[in-house]
Amino acid sequence: MRAKAIETLTDQAFMGAPTAIDAQQCLVRFHNSPQNSLTDFSSAATCRPSISISSDKNTNSLVESASILIRPWHQPRERDFMLTKNTNYRPDIDGLRAIAVLSVILYHFKVPFFTGGFVGVDVFFVISGYLITKGILDKQKQGKFDFSDFYYRRVRRLIPALLATITACYIAAFFLYSPLDFKQMSGSTVYALIGASNIFFWLESGYFDSAAAVKPLLHTWSLSVEIQFYILWPLILLALTKLTKHTFIATVGITTLGCIAAVWYLNIDASGAFYLTPFRFNEFLFGGLVVFLERSLGKNISDVLYGLGLGLIGYSVFLFNSDSTLFPGLSAMVPAAGAALMILAGSNARLALPCKSAIATKIGERSYSLYLVHWPIYVFTSYILISGISSLVTAGLIVATFITAELLYQLIEKPFRTPQKPRLTGLGFSLSTLACSTAIIVVAANSWGQGGWDWRIPEEIRTITKINKPELDTYVWAYHKSLDAKAGFDPSSNKEKILIIGDSQAADIANMLNESGYTASADVVSRIIVTDCAAPYIPNDEFDTFFNKVNTLTIQRPELVTPCEDKITRAVNQQLLDSADKVFIAFHWQPFATEYNLRGIQKITTMTNAKVFVFGRKNLSKSSIDIVTALGRTSGLSHYAASFKNEGTQQINNALSKIEGTTFIDMMKVTCPENDSCAVLTQNNKPIFFDPAHLTKDGAMFLGSKLVAELGGR
Repeated sequence: MRAKAIETLTDQAFMGAPTAIDAQQCLVRFHNSPQNSLTDFSSAATCRPSISISSDKNTNSLVESASILIRPWHQPRERDFMLTKNTNYRPDIDGLRAIAVLSVILYHFKVPFFTGGFVGVDVFFVISGYLITKGILDKQKQGKFDFSDFYYRRVRRLIPALLATITACYIAAFFLYSPLDFKQMSGSTVYALIGASNIFFWLESGYFDSAAAVKPLLHTWSLSVEIQFYILWPLILLALTKLTKHTFIATVGITTLGCIAAVWYLNIDASGAFYLTPFRFNEFLFGGLVVFLERSLGKNISDVLYGLGLGLIGYSVFLFNSDSTLFPGLSAMVPAAGAALMILAGSNARLALPCKSAIATKIGERSYSLYLVHWPIYVFTSYILISGISSLVTAGLIVATFITAELLYQLIEKPFRTPQKPRLTGLGFSLSTLACSTAIIVVAANSWGQGGWDWRIPEEIRTITKINKPELDTYVWAYHKSLDAKAGFDPSSNKEKILIIGDSQAADIANMLNESGYTASADVVSRIIVTDCAAPYIPNDEFDTFFNKVNTLTIQRPELVTPCEDKITRAVNQQLLDSADKVFIAFHWQPFATEYNLRGIQKITTMTNAKVFVFGRKNLSKSSIDIVTALGRTSGLSHYAASFKNEGTQQINNALSKIEGTTFIDMMKVTCPENDSCAVLTQNNKPIFFDPAHLTKDGAMFLGSKLVAELGGR
């Protein structure tokens, strides 16, 4: 019986090899392969043997008696893909991983049509939930589940490749990044290594959050969610099996509560709903539920379910959009349900054959390495290049991603995951991994605490880049908020009355006028409308359409819709407009809102006798600090900075300049007084912009006088 079991297992588990591999290697590799996780790939999928075994008295000689007839790897047999009770390998799941990782990569690389490719992460969550749940329940039924073994396998599976990626990113950032960016990178390194980067990026999200394009470890948030699931779910699942005979019903209940919580919290804190594990847990359980529902399905019903699941994922990948789809919430359940259906039916579905093909399974086997390396490659390339990422560069990045992933897979991931002769026991390996992680954490914590190690750069540049960002964040808003707190203009004052409406760009205008002394002779009132609102005026009957269908910022953060409506109503208060002599309107104008803003500003001009000034965008694509760091010197800096002009800024400014009844102030003329020269530093070599769009106090003083000159006698 044992001989027959091994023959069946071996014949159906292994999937082709380009060279001869003896039976002992194959069987040992299969024996050592860990339970699959988010990106676990079957170590057994490297040979396709046809085995004849002659049983003898010593069952241990079975392997030695096996002989293998290797067939070409590209000629699969249908029965190679069958899942039996003798093997855990599911080639269709590797194919599903391939779909997931390719969707994520093509989305991040901004390849056309893959606007919803980010849902590949949700597909990974479902796969992980299925495989982990199945592994735990199978082991428990056999009375063999062991927590230490479970976590040891997870460590061996995930940590070595992750540790290598984080270390490489940290070293690259050390040489490339400004102190400010390297400080952020150091913080994310610490959190990623303790399995909590999702919490780090959630805490960091906010108005002045640095762009994703300078966060090479941003994608590790999903791995942290994964790790947290690994810690919690085995405890919960085993507790359920002890406390009730109705484990399936209990799991359905937890999944339902998770779905409700995810939808509810999305309207309270969209960032938290995206990053935090409690609001993603239900997606893992979509996969977990499949374990309870698995049956031997006929080919026809399998094809229907598999096709439906593939359609749901395809719909999400090609029709979702990160700018306009409210996510995660209900939207995340679409690809999650699709992945669950594909897993449920994938064993017998004829439609699954493409996902069981050699190329699909090979990509699936490497999906973890592909996921790890693709985002850092994109981020560092974007950081280095000035002109952005062209189609040709994108193609190069895709090739580089596959080459780098293959190296990571062959040199780190595969050897550590399925060692032929482990040199360390579970405890020894775990302690060694902990020691390596701790060493990197200590170093990264030091660079984080010391402001990004500014000693790495020349002293001339070091002085320029030494800023206190939290202090500057506060500075931007302080004066604007004090003016916003005023109930209205002073009726007893004879000073010119100025109403400033807008977001942090309006705050910059207020600071420039204040630092230049312009406001000393004026009665100034501000009305803050945050950037996410994207408009100074929206008619009441268009609120719902604009904020829930047009405004991509409030679509992603629905909790801001009501505050935006209130702020806009307060800003265009008729009494204020009647009392004002001048109205200054400044925003970080968004392309999607241009049509609404042209009509809205035009409407404001009809509501007041005041002179209406519209201030265009003034931002470059990088901050003064980034530009100085990139050039590495101050000579020639102004001309170098001109290469960072933002094409989108000019297009928006051109549209705003044509609004009848307004005076347009071209802020790019203030930032870049000449076509080939832009202001980066003051006369005292102080940075003007501390991020691409916001002014330092020195910058407000420096550009304030230029703005006043631009206003002139208008």
